[in-house]
Amino acid sequence: VTALEPASGAILWQASPHSLGYLAADKHAIYTVAQSELGEKQLCALNPHNGEVRWNFLLPDRTDVAKITRPSPLEQNRLALTAHGELWLLDTQTGQPIWSHRLPSDTCWSPVQRMGSRLCVASSQEILVFDIQTGSTLWRNNYRCQTCPSSQPQVAVQGDQIFVGLALLNG
Repeated sequence: VTALEPASGAILWQASPHSLGYLAADKHAIYTVAQSELGEKQLCALNPHNGEVRWNFLLPDRTDVAKITRPSPLEQNRLALTAHGELWLLDTQTGQPIWSHRLPSDTCWSPVQRMGSRLCVASSQEILVFDIQTGSTLWRNNYRCQTCPSSQPQVAVQGDQIFVGLALLNG
């Protein structure tokens, strides 16, 4: 990960974790999925001022990076992430899980979207909505896309509507 000065493009710092992608940021940290020295996949929180690692959260020991989503920074020092059929809500100050929820399948899930006091994620088969405080499932809809069973869906929220986009290509 490299931090650049916006006015000049000068490099401010470069961080050592070998990012596998999925970069996100908030005012507290830069979040990226990286590989540890032992080859394990982890979510790293980097200090935005110098790139030093603030904390690491070890992800499930699987090899398919496509089943890890872009971290979703939220308000109140929270961050949501899905990886290999699990949804986590993490404390951004410590990297510790607040709660986790096993998703119905180990497929490609969308990045997490917030809707007020709820979080939603979608696969090519269904959408699930969770209470942000407890992690309990509020509702689910099985819409089953027959033409794109392995693509990673995208979810957008506007007002009181949820939109799910599915395609044959990720993007």
